[in-house]
Amino acid sequence: MAQTVYDNLAPGQRFVASIANVLLPPRPVVDHRKYGFSFRLLDETLHEGARLRGTLYLGERTVDFDFHWLPWEAYEEAFRAAGFRSWKIEPFLIPPDSDRTRGKGFWDEYLAAPSAMHITCQK
Repeated sequence: MAQTVYDNLAPGQRFVASIANVLLPPRPVVDHRKYGFSFRLLDETLHEGARLRGTLYLGERTVDFDFHWLPWEAYEEAFRAAGFRSWKIEPFLIPPDSDRTRGKGFWDEYLAAPSAMHITCQK
């Protein structure tokens, strides 16, 4: 995937993706329905390449998808091998008006143990 993304970017362009938090490996079940998603470990133990099933909650609809957990070192190696000149981890940003729109403390549980993060890579 990293090579395909790299090959389709012009020099200087960035790639941004959401991934499971590589700095805080997922628990067997993460229920963040309140924030629009949840996931659970499908394999017996968490290891590089372990399978997880995610669910997005979109109002009345849900979307299920499977993904694999990888440590940050695996991502770094893939970005390096593809030729990216830089890559980094970035947290999800909480909108500044969130206390007003969602209520004070809405994001506290998520911020205490974020289950997802962004990665950005630049060609």
